[in-house]
Amino acid sequence: MHHFNDRPTMFRLTLSTRDFSTVLLTAGLLTVYFLPTDFLFHNPTTFCIHKNLLHYDCPGCGMTRALNCFLHGHFRQAIVFNIGIAPLTLFIVQQYFSYFLPTRPNEIFRKLSIWFLTATLLTLYILKTIKHFT
Repeated sequence: MHHFNDRPTMFRLTLSTRDFSTVLLTAGLLTVYFLPTDFLFHNPTTFCIHKNLLHYDCPGCGMTRALNCFLHGHFRQAIVFNIGIAPLTLFIVQQYFSYFLPTRPNEIFRKLSIWFLTATLLTLYILKTIKHFT
């Protein structure tokens, strides 16, 4: 007697959370890489809710342009757009290296990269807020 579950499955696709996040990260990086430069660098419209509501830059303002510059090898220009590109790059590298590192070192590296990114963005936010109100 054959049951439905006994049927061989030829095309079973299962993604772990790590695999899924890596696929999303890769898709995001490719999207930023291929964004038209006119749209990215010569568009007066901003999509930043923070900037539209509060009228000053959030810590992420310029990050898309910074990432685009970084992906095209323009590292100095990337840092000019947003210094947060440095810890973001560390986090991206960690995501890809997670496939090759043992669990314990990878977990430490992941926590450090997230902490560094959070601390940088928080510091940027405080500095931009102070600059706006002085």
